[in-house]
Amino acid sequence: MSQFTSNNHLSYRTEIDGLRALSILGVLFFHLNKNLLPGGFVGVDVFFVISGYLITSGIEKNIQNHTFSFAHFYIRRIRRIFPALFACVIFTLILGAWVLMPEEFSYLAQASQYTSLQISNFFFFKQLNYFQEGYNTSSLLHTWSLGIEEQFYLLWPLLLFVLYRTCKPSLKFYVLLVILLTSFGASIWVTKDAPRAAFYLLPMRLWELMMGGLLVFPKISTLRARLSPVLLDLVNLLGVGFILVSFFFITPEGFPGYKAAIPCLGACFVIFANTQATTRSAKILMLQPLPFLGKISYSLYLLHWPIIIFYRIGFLRENLAPFEYVLLSAVCILFAHASWRWIENPFRKHQSLQDENLFLVSFQQKQKNKTSSFAIHTVFVWALAVSLCLVAVAHQIKSNNGWSWRLTFEPKEDELRYVKNSYCRFSDENDPFEKKRKCITGKKDAPVTVGLFGDSHAGHYFEATKMWADQHQQSMFFAFANRCPAVLGDLFVIDRTIENKEKAAQDFLQNNIDQEELSCRTYRERILQEIKQDQLQYIFLASRVDYFGATDASVFVIDQDNFDLTLETSQKVYMEHFEQTVKKLSTLGKHVIILGQVPFFDRNAMNYFRLPVYRLTRGFIEKEVALDPIEERLSPYISFYQNLTNKYPNVSFFNPIDVLCKDKTCQYRTHNKSLYQNGDHLNIYGSKFVGETLKKENF
Repeated sequence: MSQFTSNNHLSYRTEIDGLRALSILGVLFFHLNKNLLPGGFVGVDVFFVISGYLITSGIEKNIQNHTFSFAHFYIRRIRRIFPALFACVIFTLILGAWVLMPEEFSYLAQASQYTSLQISNFFFFKQLNYFQEGYNTSSLLHTWSLGIEEQFYLLWPLLLFVLYRTCKPSLKFYVLLVILLTSFGASIWVTKDAPRAAFYLLPMRLWELMMGGLLVFPKISTLRARLSPVLLDLVNLLGVGFILVSFFFITPEGFPGYKAAIPCLGACFVIFANTQATTRSAKILMLQPLPFLGKISYSLYLLHWPIIIFYRIGFLRENLAPFEYVLLSAVCILFAHASWRWIENPFRKHQSLQDENLFLVSFQQKQKNKTSSFAIHTVFVWALAVSLCLVAVAHQIKSNNGWSWRLTFEPKEDELRYVKNSYCRFSDENDPFEKKRKCITGKKDAPVTVGLFGDSHAGHYFEATKMWADQHQQSMFFAFANRCPAVLGDLFVIDRTIENKEKAAQDFLQNNIDQEELSCRTYRERILQEIKQDQLQYIFLASRVDYFGATDASVFVIDQDNFDLTLETSQKVYMEHFEQTVKKLSTLGKHVIILGQVPFFDRNAMNYFRLPVYRLTRGFIEKEVALDPIEERLSPYISFYQNLTNKYPNVSFFNPIDVLCKDKTCQYRTHNKSLYQNGDHLNIYGSKFVGETLKKENF
C-alpha cells in the first residue's frame, strides 16, 4: 500500500512505520501460506486506515492554511505511487514472459492494463475471487487495493474542500460520519449477497479509509486530550491486540462486512493513542527492524506477491516448505529495499520536483513561474505516457496469443489447447445451436447423425469423436458448455467454495437462479430439442463426474427433491438424472455412447513445459502416475455406466482408462508430447491419441 512519509506538513512518526510493518508482515505470511496467519489479509485494511489518516492530515492542514492545491496534491500522489507501481508491472511482465504459458501471459497482460490505469479492482471484481485456491493466481491480484486508494484520492480531497466551503467546522465532522456509517452499512449488506463487490469496490471500502481520516478532526483531538497517559497506553495495547487477533482468527467468510471493523478499529486505536505523544507500549512498534520494514512496506507489498506467485508457478511449488518461507521472505525484502532506495526515494525527492512552493506559485499566480509550470506538466505527462506505453505493450501481448513464439522448443499448438472449435461452446454470448454450420464436421453433404454434448470434457473429446464419425462416414454436430453436466433433467450445481451455499440452494428451489445456471438450463433444453430431430442417431455424452461425489469435490449437485448439501446427495442426484437421460434417449431410439472420464493429475500437465522447469528438468520429467487412486476415485461411476449398458439395449460405454493406463500406471506424455492440456483435460493431440482406439469401436 502507499505510504505518506515525512514531508513539510507532517512530522515523521516511527510507530506508524511500525504499524505498517505489522500490516505487511500479516499480508506476507498469509500469501506464503494461508495457514500461517489465516487472517493476515486484513493487513490491507490496516493500511487503508493509515492512508486515510495521513492523507487527511496533509489535506486538512493545507486547507486550514489556505495553501491547498489539487494539482499539488495529485502530483505528490503520482510521484509517490506511480514509479514503484510501474516498476512492479514491468517486473511482473518480464517474469511472466519467462514463466507463463501463452494463455496465462495474455491474462496477465490484460490485468497489467487495468493496473497501469489504476482500476485493477474493477478487473478482478469481474474475474477473480481473492481467496480462491490455487498457486497460479494472477500475479497482479494484490493491486486491487491500490485501485481503491487511487479512487479514494480522487474523491476525498474534493469532498473535504467542498465541505470546508459549505459547512461549519463543527458540522463537517458529522457529515463525514454519516457518510462513513452509510458506507459501513453498505459493506455489511452487500457482503451477504455480493461479497466480491463488497471486497473490491470503493463504496463498500470507503469507510475504512474514512476511519483514519476522521482521527484528524478536532472532536477526536478533544477526546484524546481528556484521556490520561495510562488510558492512552491501554488504548494502544487494545489496538495492537485487535490487529493480532484479526490475523489469527478472522476468516474470509463474510468478509469484509462487520469483520473488517476489528482490524480497522485496532489501527485507529494505535494512531489515536500516539498522535500527541508516543505511549510506552507503542515503543515496541519502534524497535528495529519494524520501522525499516515500515519504510519499505509499499515496495514490499508491490513485489512480494509476484515473487511468491512466480516462484510457485515456475518451480511447481503449490505447498511451500518452511525453508522456502524464509528464502522467499528474504528475497522479497531484498527486492523491496532496492525498489525503495532506487525507485521510490529518487522519484519522491528529486530536486526539480522537491520545492512545494513551485507548485503553489504556478497555480496561485497563474503560471508566472515557467519553471514550476513545466515541472507540473512533466509529472502528469510522464505518468500518462508510461501508463499508455504499458497498456500498448500489454495489448500487443494479448493480440499475439501471449507471445506463444517464446515456446519454440515445445509444446506445439495441438498440446496447448483442448479444443479448436471454441465457438461451439454454449454461453450467454454464443449459441452454437443457432450457428450449426460452424459446429458440424464430417463428410460433406452427409446427414448429421452424430451429436457430442456435455461440459468441457465433451470439448476435449471433439477430435476423438470426430475420428469415429469420419471412420463410419458420418457427420457430427458438437456443442458443449463449461461446468454443465451432460444430463437433461433440472438440477443445480453449487460451487462449494462460495460463502452462501444454503442461500444459493434456496434460490434454486424458488426458481431464482443466477445467469450462469440459467444458461446451463437453456443449454440442456436446446440439447433435447436437437436430439428429438430424426437425423441424430448416435449421441455421445461426456462430463467430468468425479467432482460430484469425491471427498474433495468442488461442487454440490441438488434438485427439487434432493437438496441436502452433501457429497452423498450430489452423487445420487447426478446418477439419477443421468440414468433418466439415458432412458429418455434410448426410448427415442437413439444410441447413447458414454465417454468416461479420463485419468486426472494433481498437477497441470502443461506446468512441465514452463520455461524454468523445462530447462532445469528436461529429460527427467515423469511420464506416469499410479492407476490405483484414479480407479478408486472413478470406480463408482465406471460401475454405474457399465450397469447402464446392461440395463438399456442402446447404451455403450467407452472407458479411456483402458487406453491411457497400463500396468497400474497412467501416462500423460507419449512420444515426447503431452497428452493433456491441464490436469484433467486432454489436449488436441491427446484427444487424437484416444481417437485411434475409439474409431475402431462399432457401437
